[in-house]
Amino acid sequence: MNLYFRLVLTIIRALLSEKVRCDENSVSKWRVLPNDIDAYGHMNNGRYLTLLGLAAIDAVIRTGLLKSSLKRGYLFIWDQSQVRWQRPLKLFEKFTIEIQMLYCEGRYLYATGIFVKKNGKIAAEIHYRCCLKSRKGENLDAREILAMDGLTLPHFSGPSPLPKELFVSVVRPAQSSAIHPDHSASMEKHEIPDIGNERRHHPRKRVHFPTIINGSGINGAIYHPGIIQDISLNGLCVCIPKDVNHGINFYDKAHFDMVFALPEETSPFNVQCRPLHLVDRKNEILIGATFLDEGDKRNPLLLRKYLS
Repeated sequence: MNLYFRLVLTIIRALLSEKVRCDENSVSKWRVLPNDIDAYGHMNNGRYLTLLGLAAIDAVIRTGLLKSSLKRGYLFIWDQSQVRWQRPLKLFEKFTIEIQMLYCEGRYLYATGIFVKKNGKIAAEIHYRCCLKSRKGENLDAREILAMDGLTLPHFSGPSPLPKELFVSVVRPAQSSAIHPDHSASMEKHEIPDIGNERRHHPRKRVHFPTIINGSGINGAIYHPGIIQDISLNGLCVCIPKDVNHGINFYDKAHFDMVFALPEETSPFNVQCRPLHLVDRKNEILIGATFLDEGDKRNPLLLRKYLS
């Protein structure tokens, strides 16, 4: 009964809340209730997905996706998800759920839901994928359908921002392949093993590393600071603030160099990267990049040592 009440409250709150664009974070406020608690006194693991579903309803209403789906007659079908729990949420604790729709690719829409505690720390992070289907069960092209109502995601380029190891096809071993064929060339170059039957060969690690980026601008090399947010053996995600004009055009897929320090290492870590996706936010740019072969030959060993 409580979930029905929450559903009605979520719909009313979303209708009265400020509208957001599809490429902006949709933030909703929540509180842990007694029927959310498990035997350990924390919010039950399964409840995260339930509340994420309610937060997703809030997001589709505020972005206009619900209006579009009713107009065009299509449905959002939850396809796959991956949850990473980091900190517990306790009884009556307040938290927010931040939904960000990341990318449209074929019939799929990729998104991330982040559970944030009152102190700003992340309690859980859920990557999920929805597919768009007509009411007759036919698959629809997500980007094409959303574009009909002006709901495109204009600031993204390249393959899906979510890790390619996250969503895989369940197929026979002889036909094993990743969902994202666009990564095939990169996989061959870096000798990444086939991931059709494995979830993650290169798990990401959350970090906070200051870095210096050397990119190409109009007048030659440009150096700009950034913060690396996560890193794996295959690539990283770096955040660049917009408070200064960095002058680097990452949208042309140009290569760039990065220098940073790994913990307990005395020598700097030099690596050349190629951007795969870009998330253009209000105050920052998030860049997901893959490592290139050109760079310090010790890099794979140092990274493997740090990530192990």
